[in-house]
Amino acid sequence: GAPEMQHDPLSGEGEEPARTGDAPAPEDVDGVEMDPVGATFTLDEAVDAIPLGRFHVQLFFVCGFAWMADAMEVLLLAFVGPAIRCEWGVTDFQAATMTTIVFAGMSVGSVMWGTIADKKGRKTSLLWSTFVIFVAGLVCAGASSFHMLLVGRMVVGIGVSGVPVAFSLLMEFLPQKVRGRMGIALCFWWSVGAMAEAVLARAVMPTLGWRWLLALSTFPALLLLCMAPCIPESARFYAAHHHEEKAEASLRRAAGKSGGAPPPR
Repeated sequence: GAPEMQHDPLSGEGEEPARTGDAPAPEDVDGVEMDPVGATFTLDEAVDAIPLGRFHVQLFFVCGFAWMADAMEVLLLAFVGPAIRCEWGVTDFQAATMTTIVFAGMSVGSVMWGTIADKKGRKTSLLWSTFVIFVAGLVCAGASSFHMLLVGRMVVGIGVSGVPVAFSLLMEFLPQKVRGRMGIALCFWWSVGAMAEAVLARAVMPTLGWRWLLALSTFPALLLLCMAPCIPESARFYAAHHHEEKAEASLRRAAGKSGGAPPPR
């Protein structure tokens, strides 16, 4: 029979050239081809190569406003409940439903926004959920009846359930070495929102009333919507949908803003 080909460890003859870092093939979902010759690397490797910088700080603040909006919309009912009971003469049980109805809306939206995030993008899901919070919050401020207020609060709950998409978006751009601490640090913004709502209620309720408190509590949502041009789309979402060029562009923008070198071509 034919003699077996011996492997020369110096020349590399007799073996298939290995890809650097055992990166997945170009067609893999988590692999983004950056070199027409065929060199690839995983998204995690690309994200880890981007130094922590201005891009990450900006994204941390943007996602933080979403968590502020969450806290303020959930906690404001503790301040407006007594005033609403006096104005419309509702019972304690009816007043308690204002809180319950928010969580009922969250149970509906929690499934919806995750699906939208996977099919249309993290940015799209986050912005639409924020828009729902903003509009529904203003509707609640102008409610002409208790039942209208309940419907508005339920819609707010649907919008608030989309806030965790901000967490996913942030995590998909963070290097592994800081991913844990930055993810937990995002909870800082929920505390800021809770404290801001208490201060706002103390300043507004005695003079302007509960309707103004509801309206002003939508400010973090409005601020997040105004910052929409600064919100990037996840490179992982692009790669999962086989938009490798868009994934590469997203990574290069992140690297450029952070002062690091973009992924090699």
